[in-house]
Amino acid sequence: SNAITRSVMTPEAIEELVNRRVEEALAAYETTRTANALEAENQSQNGSDGDNGNGENKNGGNVNGENRNELMKLMAEVYCLRNKIQKMESEIWNLTAKNNDLASYNQRFQELTMLRTKMVPREEDRVEKFIRGLPDNI
Repeated sequence: SNAITRSVMTPEAIEELVNRRVEEALAAYETTRTANALEAENQSQNGSDGDNGNGENKNGGNVNGENRNELMKLMAEVYCLRNKIQKMESEIWNLTAKNNDLASYNQRFQELTMLRTKMVPREEDRVEKFIRGLPDNI
């Protein structure tokens, strides 16, 4: 019998995946930044940008640190499901009707509650996923 093996990702595996994706994004960012810096340097040497060619850094000195921290923060927000859930809960909690537009208010509230229920599996869903991952000979 051909058993399909399914595995549930552990928090450690998710964290490793996020860290790997962050490192890939940082590497791509560095590659792009380096290519852009080389292009800007070539332009300044050709005199096409009005610069004197001295290579003055106009970013205030900290080119890599601030951008890396901002990128890390952004990546954590994008890839961390916990943050998404917290943002949705906060939005539901703070949802207010604007200009007495109750129809839009109700629609958005329903959308958020549907998203929330789909993101957090019910007990039956978890049991079903667990059972589907078991070998056929049980």
